[in-house]
Amino acid sequence: MSNCLIKALGTFLFLMATIFVFINFFAISEPTLLTNSGPYLIAQTVKMTSIPTSETQIQRVSEVNQNDNLIEAAFANRSARVKEMCAKPTYPAASIGKPRDLIAVSKIGLAWCPTFKAGSSNWLDLICKEKFNRAGYDKCGIKRLRNSNSATQFLRGKASWNEELEIKLGHPFMVTRNPINRFLSAFRDKFEFGNVAWYYKRYGEAMVLRYRKIPDKYRDQKRALLAAARSVILPHGGSIDIWDESNPYLNPPGPMFSEFVQWALTDGRDPHLTPLHMQCAPCSIDYSILRLETLGEEADYLFKMVRRSNLSKDFRSKLHVNGKTTDCVGAFYSSVPFPLVKRIYQKFMKVDCELYSYPCEETLKRIESLEPADPLKVHRCK
Repeated sequence: MSNCLIKALGTFLFLMATIFVFINFFAISEPTLLTNSGPYLIAQTVKMTSIPTSETQIQRVSEVNQNDNLIEAAFANRSARVKEMCAKPTYPAASIGKPRDLIAVSKIGLAWCPTFKAGSSNWLDLICKEKFNRAGYDKCGIKRLRNSNSATQFLRGKASWNEELEIKLGHPFMVTRNPINRFLSAFRDKFEFGNVAWYYKRYGEAMVLRYRKIPDKYRDQKRALLAAARSVILPHGGSIDIWDESNPYLNPPGPMFSEFVQWALTDGRDPHLTPLHMQCAPCSIDYSILRLETLGEEADYLFKMVRRSNLSKDFRSKLHVNGKTTDCVGAFYSSVPFPLVKRIYQKFMKVDCELYSYPCEETLKRIESLEPADPLKVHRCK
């Protein structure tokens, strides 16, 4: 057999093998199709048994790439915004240095900076399962994660985050949330109605004692009325169901939002209120910055980045939209004198709003334009 014939035969066999692999790839793969939802398209896996030749199929596969490109661009824009702000000589020093916590999960190739009241429970649940095979973050919690193989411990011996650390510990990411909504969510989740007994015992009761105006007719009964309030709140936490107008310490149970605001301005030392830029040192680490408002889609993309798309379904199943916060922003903030709202904004929100490009100034103008709300009635907002 001549050399030419052998070469021709080899070329023919190579082409046949290539065609076979190409056909089988499209026969067994499961392209992701998308449906419209919010600012991004939502991914759905669809079985395909042939090469996508129809215009509809080709368009849908194209939308997958378009959706990823949108999220990738959003990540890049947020990162560029942070770098731009951090370059300013007057930028807060708290944004520079090292994060309070950076939890390395090398098993999935990620390093997470916890940001409380920004989807942290969902990430704690996922990370506890991956690190300790524990179902539910309450089974391990942030303290155990902090004491485990965290990236923060490695950072203590390093001048700054670098490529070597990222390879060893995982790709760094954090989650942001509209700071005005986040502050209100912290109140409603931890303090309203004394619904978390630990928070009521440590902070809530002191807020009520310091800021609540007790009518003179209850002056001689204060101790007994306070004891009665404790007896129904401390065992299991309070709720709107124990509201009692005959007891000023249960009218409403737990602190009012206006009382919480006054406490936050004079004390307010709680991680659920700490501004995000003070938790994660964003000027020192180039994070992928996800937003709680679009967390499902962006988490999908993050998992895809580290080749762990299998985590998306379980993570998404536990996400929920906290409508009771976003729908009640105007009511709650308008129950507080606007000068106090502006002070809260300056102390807890302003830097995060600017750094992460949230339209907070527009929200403040809307709040200022509202009629003052009854501080008691706003607690019935759902």
